[in-house]
Amino acid sequence: MSVILEQNLHFLVCHVCSSMERKKKNDKLFIYKEDVQREVEKYVDKLFSSSASAIILNKKANEKLKEYMCRGKFFRSCLFLSVCSALENTVSDSMLQIAGAFEWMQSSLLIIDDIIDRDEMRRHAPAFHVLMRSLDDGNIPSHEAEGVSLCVATAMIAMAHQIVADATASFPQTQARYITKLFSEAYSSVSFGQILDIQASAVFDEVGVSTVQSIHRYKTAEYSMVLPMELAGLCCNVNKKTLAQLYSFGVHTGSLFQLHDDVLNIVSEQDIGKSMGSDILEEKANIVLVFYKEEYGIEALRAVRASIIDQSITLKTIYTPEIEKRVFAHRTLLVEKAESELDAIKQDHPKLFDLLAMVLDWTYRRGY
Repeated sequence: MSVILEQNLHFLVCHVCSSMERKKKNDKLFIYKEDVQREVEKYVDKLFSSSASAIILNKKANEKLKEYMCRGKFFRSCLFLSVCSALENTVSDSMLQIAGAFEWMQSSLLIIDDIIDRDEMRRHAPAFHVLMRSLDDGNIPSHEAEGVSLCVATAMIAMAHQIVADATASFPQTQARYITKLFSEAYSSVSFGQILDIQASAVFDEVGVSTVQSIHRYKTAEYSMVLPMELAGLCCNVNKKTLAQLYSFGVHTGSLFQLHDDVLNIVSEQDIGKSMGSDILEEKANIVLVFYKEEYGIEALRAVRASIIDQSITLKTIYTPEIEKRVFAHRTLLVEKAESELDAIKQDHPKLFDLLAMVLDWTYRRGY
């Protein structure tokens, strides 16, 4: 770990602990993982039990989808349930159903994202469209496997909405309407974030930090952090003030989450579960690359890119001390904004405060 990263020790004192203690705390974020996995498996079987899918898809496809969905971190669904528990001290069957819908949402988005980005790896294993190519003894052409995967992702989107509708059927009408509306809006948000990401790659020379921040917000923060917390708040009937605090905290923490993904794509020495260095090869709107472009110019970045392609230098060459300082400053600003929302939450919801401080700590230290 660099000196710059080691300097960022301004976290709330009550949440500073040893690595082992921190791991024990952060493991609590995922205590509902097995429960959600069972929900996912139940609805995979339901999807493949329909007459149409029984004709078109086989048992191997069922198992491939189940395998793909169940090897995820389940962060969003576990965050949703953890916030519900912090607010109500219980997790109902309806909440578990909604948690399962998060995984259908997440997996469908990843399937589409990997096809768009032409990534072959996801979650430390072959991407879903690659798994589809392996069916029929590996004789399925790439274009057919991608087409089938996109259709499966579309069916998964419908399943996610069906699950939410089933889970909220017994809720008061107004509450159910707000929950389904928020869930649908999150899909729209991440879709528009994906469009912005694609467009930014096409005009990379013109992309600035503000564009990358918008991508981070709409493609990641709105559905990875904001949606689980806001949806939990709606399920638990919290007031508008708390919903607004959850929203703001989610935006800042979700942006921090994506900032780390951008950095890890460039500097990580560990297997991060997907194609390493793909962002620079495809000139994606990665904040590290945009910082480098602003500091040294687009021609310097492309010269480094060419050297990385011919393997004369490593990816880490991009992460100069000046770029590291800029990443550190951006990370610090996001953490400070998130901590400000935490302070506002503490008085009314101390248990929620403890949970969200843990979420912030996990997000900040993820991958380091």
